Amino acid sequence: MTNKKGISPLIATVLIIGFTIVIAVLVITWINNLVTDETDTVACESDALSKCLDTGSFVSYSAATAANIVTLTVDNSGAEEVAIQAVFLNGGSIVVNDAQATGTVPAYTIQDVAWTAADAVEAALVDQVRVIVKVEGNYGNEECTVACGEGELVNI
Repeated sequence: MTNKKGISPLIATVLIIGFTIVIAVLVITWINNLVTDETDTVACESDALSKCLDTGSFVSYSAATAANIVTLTVDNSGAEEVAIQAVFLNGGSIVVNDAQATGTVPAYTIQDVAWTAADAVEAALVDQVRVIVKVEGNYGNEECTVACGEGELVNI
């Protein structure tokens, strides 16, 4: 007869239950963090998209051409900041630029003032300008930036 000793069934059962509880707590914590992060992200984007709806009421656009210069004016009378993300002529490439960085969109934010940019092009060929603005949303500790749709089409 061999004298083998093991743990009692009672201790084995307690250990299994303990491990199961620890694993369950870890899984619940992980899922809770995952769901909270996703919920905050969606709520932030929802906040930004609701601000995009306000841009239709508070942001106005005008464009004109003279002496081969296309002048775009954007006016924001709302309380939220609006940033210009992109400007297109006739649905083409980005044309608004900083003085030194041709082809890049300036990071101008517009709040309570008008912003004007002029770009020298073959103005006679331009009949439309498309402006895409972006807004920032926030929810809890989450901050996000959303482009407002496909942009506002302005006829010249």
